[in-house]
Amino acid sequence: MIADETVTDATLVSWHAAGVRALRFVEMRAPGGSGRYPGSVGEEALHALAPRLRALGWQAHLWASAAQCAELLPRLVALDVPIVLDHLAMPQGPEDPGFDAVLGHLREGRVWV
Repeated sequence: MIADETVTDATLVSWHAAGVRALRFVEMRAPGGSGRYPGSVGEEALHALAPRLRALGWQAHLWASAAQCAELLPRLVALDVPIVLDHLAMPQGPEDPGFDAVLGHLREGRVWV
């Protein structure tokens, strides 16, 4: 199942009753493609869904590269929804320009991996 901005409150409540506690958002680019993996829901949906995630006490799981996380996290942590970085934010090593930014958010307790 996919949850984007059009998911109903009733659906979210039924998922909550079934044990769901997070939604996944994808910014990772598909190999050989110019955009996200087909069928994925991106960070724009997280902005729209954040109030409902907060109300349910849910997390947002983000699959993005360390460089993308460095760009997105300042806006996303302001949504006041717990953010979990899938695949450890996929840094390309300690020299990755996004690595320090991700570590900074981790140190501040604003995101988890």
